[in-house]
Amino acid sequence: MVISDLEITQASMELVGGFVTAMLAVIIIINRHEETSMKLIVKMFFLSAALFVFDALAYLFRGNTNSLSLIMTRVSNLAVFFLNFLLAYVANEYIYSILREKQVTPVKIYRQIVRFGFWTALVMLAVNLFTGWMYFFDASNYYHRDWGWYVYTGLSLVCLSASCTLVIRYRKALDRLTLFSLLSFELFPIAAVVIQSIFYGISITNIGIAVTIILMLVAYLVNWNRSGISERFNTEQLRRSYDTTVLFAIMVVSISASIMSCIFSIRQISAEISVSSSQVIAHIVNDRIENLFLRPITVTETMSKDYSLQQYMSKSNQQEDTEEEMAAYLESIRSGFDYQMVYAVCDQSGAYYTYDGFVKTVDPEHDPTDAWYRDFLATGQNYALQADTDAANNWDLSMFVNTAVRDEDGQLLGVCGVGLEMTELQRQLAEFEEKYHIRITLSSRTGQAVITSESVRLGVDAVSVQVPQGVNGESFTLWKHDDITAMTKLAEGLDWYLTVEDLSPGRVDITKLIVPNVVIFMMGLFMLAVAFCVITIRERKIAAELLEKRKTSLSDELTGLKNRRALQQDSKELEQSGKIYQHIVILMDLNGLKATNDTLGHQAGDELIIGTAQCLRQCLGEHGQLYRTGGDEFVAVLHCSGQELERALKEFDQLTSIWRGAQTGPISTARGVVNCADYPYLNLAALIDMADRRMYEDKKQYYLNTGKKQRH
Repeated sequence: MVISDLEITQASMELVGGFVTAMLAVIIIINRHEETSMKLIVKMFFLSAALFVFDALAYLFRGNTNSLSLIMTRVSNLAVFFLNFLLAYVANEYIYSILREKQVTPVKIYRQIVRFGFWTALVMLAVNLFTGWMYFFDASNYYHRDWGWYVYTGLSLVCLSASCTLVIRYRKALDRLTLFSLLSFELFPIAAVVIQSIFYGISITNIGIAVTIILMLVAYLVNWNRSGISERFNTEQLRRSYDTTVLFAIMVVSISASIMSCIFSIRQISAEISVSSSQVIAHIVNDRIENLFLRPITVTETMSKDYSLQQYMSKSNQQEDTEEEMAAYLESIRSGFDYQMVYAVCDQSGAYYTYDGFVKTVDPEHDPTDAWYRDFLATGQNYALQADTDAANNWDLSMFVNTAVRDEDGQLLGVCGVGLEMTELQRQLAEFEEKYHIRITLSSRTGQAVITSESVRLGVDAVSVQVPQGVNGESFTLWKHDDITAMTKLAEGLDWYLTVEDLSPGRVDITKLIVPNVVIFMMGLFMLAVAFCVITIRERKIAAELLEKRKTSLSDELTGLKNRRALQQDSKELEQSGKIYQHIVILMDLNGLKATNDTLGHQAGDELIIGTAQCLRQCLGEHGQLYRTGGDEFVAVLHCSGQELERALKEFDQLTSIWRGAQTGPISTARGVVNCADYPYLNLAALIDMADRRMYEDKKQYYLNTGKKQRH
């Protein structure tokens, strides 16, 4: 995809603008404005945010022809047209609300005009979905206007003019700043639409909308402050306005940094991708072009080593005897591989044979058309590619593969070769160019032949591109040609220069374009979140919030286990899941806690409670949830087998028996255990009650066995 600096700047500004307008709307919501006009400004901010995001996406995805890009460009453009008109509609409602707040009753004709225009615009957009009479997309997924766009634009101008007339008509009821902001909001889009009707480029309409909406907000805040002062310095209103101003200043700084960072990072990515992707593409093209000639080169080398051909050439002075055999041999090669030309030249006699038989006697000294034979032998190469005309095929341009034929002693017998249709080679080059958006040039080392997908030039003046010094067959040499990145390499398999010019110097991956923006916006969001926290803390009275949080806490402060409220919530979720039967419920109570509190004090009692929680967490924590539901009452809801439970409880008893605190000795507990699978029709509350009864039975047995007196 090719994306210009202007498009990058606009996309960045619009993404940031969408973020800013959305945040401003959130600020207004946080400050709890009840006025209808401010609610409408909130709507306008959110609509503007959506407008900017969709317009940016339309720029970013256009020019790509994959399925996602095709969908996104169409959805984004449709959304931009719709949101523009919807914004004009809401703006008209905002003007009416401002006038009503000023105790003015405006006439309804202007509202009716805008409403009629809005619904008419919706119908036009719907029709365009099936006809493309307003705008359409070409094969490269680029947006183009049609005549219906001017009808749509004229309708929008009528609506904007109606709103502007409304403001002018009731201007005396408005203060100067409000009047200026409203007129700016209506007049700026009118001017922008007129300009863009003639010069299509950057969306100055959308950018102007953002600026003028913010101007409207500033006007409202100024009036807000004035009203606060007139009411004997309403400090709450002034403080809110101050917070908003400070927050807006933070946003301006972060946005400025974001735009610069976005443009810089995107250009860096674009430059890096351009060079790296161009080199990769050039290597791919080099391999594929060499592969095009791999088979004909292999065929001619095989022919040169064919004993039959060598025998025919060695007795070629007896023309009558060899012509028929030579023609049959060459015809078998031509028909077998479907080449345009197959030929052989006997060095001893100069006889030139094709699949039709004897053609002529090669005479490089006197016939210029035979100079190729002398030039090829002079190179000393085993094979070579040559662009030339084919006399046997209506002088069509062809690419010949010439190969020397030598006997076992290395003595030259002649030259054989095949001719490929030049049009077929050019077709292959054109396919590569279209696929990779490049331009390919093949030029011979002598500079007397240059081949492109569109033309073939032969002769001493054929060279059309410069071949830089130092070009070799190992890697591409990077250079600039008419502001286009070009790479040249000697294709060793062909012994021709291959030049690949990248016609898409701004190759940008959508993911690499969006990700940096997302990161930058998240950083800006973090800064705004900090400011929002300051406002929220002031507004919501921190002391009251902390008290409420403490009341609604789900954890026990003393032990860190979950509390009774958490047990109630978890019970509901467990019952809704229908998996109660998979659990085991244990209710546990400390023995002798009252006596400890009475003799050693509540601090010692807390020590026992904390110690019990620690032992529970260590032995049973991995099997489920643990709760402290009362003073010394604990509940465990476990998901484990009977054997695992028995092992865990045994470990718990051992641990509590050796536990020692600063003031207290071992821990003694009474417990009641209920396997929920044994009572599938009971809910969790009933199962806990059953465990509670069993726990009290266990507690009674403890006091009977020890002879201690239970204190209540």
